[in-house]
Amino acid sequence: MSGLLCLLLIATGGCSFKKDPANGKGAPVTLIEEKVLPEHVASLDEIIAGDDEEKAIEALVQRKDELAALSRGGAVNALDLAIKHGKQKVAQFLLISGHSPFVLNQESREKLTYDAAMGKLIESAQLDGMMDILRSYPKKTHEGISPDTSMQKFRDRINEYKLDYRGCEKFANMLMEREYLTRNPTKPGLYYEAFSQLKPREVFSDLLKDTSCSGETTRFSTELINKWVGYEYLYQFQSSFKSIEFIKSLVSMRKGAALLIVVPASGWHEDHLGLISSQVKVSPLAMLMLKRDCFASEGQRDEWVDLVRELMLQSGQEYSYPYYMPDDIPDGLGSCMGENKYCASNPRNVESLYKIFRYTNSKSQLSQTDFYSLYTEERREFVKMKLDQFKAEICTEPQRRMF
Repeated sequence: MSGLLCLLLIATGGCSFKKDPANGKGAPVTLIEEKVLPEHVASLDEIIAGDDEEKAIEALVQRKDELAALSRGGAVNALDLAIKHGKQKVAQFLLISGHSPFVLNQESREKLTYDAAMGKLIESAQLDGMMDILRSYPKKTHEGISPDTSMQKFRDRINEYKLDYRGCEKFANMLMEREYLTRNPTKPGLYYEAFSQLKPREVFSDLLKDTSCSGETTRFSTELINKWVGYEYLYQFQSSFKSIEFIKSLVSMRKGAALLIVVPASGWHEDHLGLISSQVKVSPLAMLMLKRDCFASEGQRDEWVDLVRELMLQSGQEYSYPYYMPDDIPDGLGSCMGENKYCASNPRNVESLYKIFRYTNSKSQLSQTDFYSLYTEERREFVKMKLDQFKAEICTEPQRRMF
């Protein structure tokens, strides 16, 4: 019986034999010695995964040092855990506490693609973060403060948010969309204060040359860079191709940059069956040659032609309104009408140019026949009377419109 009891005691806490203090004869006396098991301490993952988000936040406040250590760690931080378990209140608390919305692991980014509510929260936090960074950009050089010192605040804020290449890419894209897609950038509205007195394109340039984002451009999406090239090209088309430098800097970010312009066709395009299309791929070279008389010099025009042809080669697309150069004109389209450098008088080319002219100058009443005469400078008497007006209409900056 005593053996069985001892076995039970061993199983529940231990069994030991000591002398009987009363008789000193060393008779075995069984004592129960209780062993206190260590209390389980929940991990941060377990805390965040709990059902009560308010209690989870209270616990995280008490363990702020551990929370900070996790954020400095490696593959998973506290915000990743909140996204993993779908805890919006915890995520909001972490964001308010200073966790960067840009520091997310791959699992979190994948989760955000189908967790719409959490995705909206993170997206909003990232936008707020970008506006915060933007507010640190020097609006002007104050007396006694060097431009480099002013830029340092901008660089420091980017470092505080720990922008990796994805954050840099997202910030750069926000700036480009603000530059090219905002119809009235001076109209007060959301985040107006952050953009007041700033030129988004200048901030974009400084972001990619003077900050930790400078070394990240080689990882930017080629598709996104192509979109930026398209934005700038349309802007240059509208302003008669005044400057090539910025678009060249965009192209230099990534080998294989391409340029493809797709415009809404409305009622101005029909295919060979007479069907109206909703979108049309327009040759960037045709758009360029429409403005051939707007360039300051022939050398400037040649530089643009070379760049555009290289970008079109990368896109590998057929165009609804093409432009044929002498070295690629298909058989049966006729000669270059004596203008062999650009084949500008070829009837097929001029037809494409007229279609683009009609879209960009929708109020013009110029017929295709008269457009051909003015563009090729045929019918000398007619051209003499109208040519200056025609060139002014082509080269004058129109009201900015979005393709």
